[in-house]
Amino acid sequence: MVIRDTCRSPGGSAEEALRLMQASIDGAAEMVAWFTPDGRVCYVNDATCRTLGYSREELLNMTALDFMADLTPQQYLEHWQEVRRRKSFTLEVTHRRKDGSEYPAEVLVNYVQHAGQEYVFTHGQDITDRQRARQQLRQSREDLDRAQAVGQIGWWRLDTRQNVLTWSPENHRIFGVPEGTSMSYEFFLSTVHPDDRAYVDAQWHAGLRGEPYDIEHRIVADGKVKWVREKAYLEFDPDGALLGGFGITQDITARRQAEEDLRRSAQRFELFARTSGALLQAPNPQEIIESLCRRVMEHLGCHAFFNFLVDQDAGKLRLNACAGIPQAQAERIEWLEYGAAVCGCAARDGCRIVAEHILSVNDPRTDLVKSYGIQAYACHPLFGPGGEVLGTLSFGTRSRQTFSEDDLATMRAVTDQVATALVRMRDEQ
Repeated sequence: MVIRDTCRSPGGSAEEALRLMQASIDGAAEMVAWFTPDGRVCYVNDATCRTLGYSREELLNMTALDFMADLTPQQYLEHWQEVRRRKSFTLEVTHRRKDGSEYPAEVLVNYVQHAGQEYVFTHGQDITDRQRARQQLRQSREDLDRAQAVGQIGWWRLDTRQNVLTWSPENHRIFGVPEGTSMSYEFFLSTVHPDDRAYVDAQWHAGLRGEPYDIEHRIVADGKVKWVREKAYLEFDPDGALLGGFGITQDITARRQAEEDLRRSAQRFELFARTSGALLQAPNPQEIIESLCRRVMEHLGCHAFFNFLVDQDAGKLRLNACAGIPQAQAERIEWLEYGAAVCGCAARDGCRIVAEHILSVNDPRTDLVKSYGIQAYACHPLFGPGGEVLGTLSFGTRSRQTFSEDDLATMRAVTDQVATALVRMRDEQ
């Protein structure tokens, strides 16, 4: 088991902590801005100023129409009505910088009401690289089509009369099968990922009936999952009898991974933006923590989460929200002593604790989550503006033994958002 503790020492005045919290918003990597219904800018962070090339003072005297290149006044009015109706949605727009250059941006728009005033609260990011990656993916597909036309990829031939399958050297490499191996259609099907096997078999038999055979599916080669694209053409003798099929195979694992990375990047941005927007708008953030954390669980592929909050009167931690364990078990951990289990230790010490390979190592701190079948568990303290611990937020998985750095960064970001919202609620009360 790997245990990583990152301690944070409380210190400094509440005013200093609040300034640090404001600085974290001003210095966030994503563009953050607030607008009034008539489009006037009422707040921008440093990223917005830096990306657009204006000073904060300049932007605060501008409207959205001044830097949204593809928006007319009439369109903005229609856009505002849509914001009021839909409350929250994502769109792609074109921004114009101070120097006149333009770039594509993805913006998550949220409708907010505060003190009787309506606002549009936005998170934005420059998606030039994403669009370039999309273009590269489109180009990759076009290159693949051209490569298939001249046969510069792996090929295969199936003699349906003798049930004999022949592969080119490149096809052997893609599938991880030594040359000289005796192969048949059934052998090929055994290399297909079990979850895709029925689909591939059905598509091949449909191809034998004359339907196009041009599919993408997974295979298992040398113990690793790959994605391939296959395209086949039927062959007939002079009398029209079926001889078999000739096909080409392209390893598209890298393309599929790029698509997955793009999808995960977009999902992570949307998750952060929606979580932040929901917590800002909620009158009582405690009540929506469960629904938000379930969304984070799904994004991370986790199976449980636990949110404990400090009860000053009791001198303990009290379970505020959780998911992934039966109700009876949740009731048994309603109260948690400081120093008990992973969360109690994280709250006591003000440290993040990441526990991995839990089932194979004996550690008293992880006994509780081990009883739930959790293999990897990460607990982050919730800090107040003065550095005091407000509680903990933790996530666990039963299907993996470790977390990626992206997983942990996502958990930390969500924890900071929840802590900020809890502080806001406390100050308003």
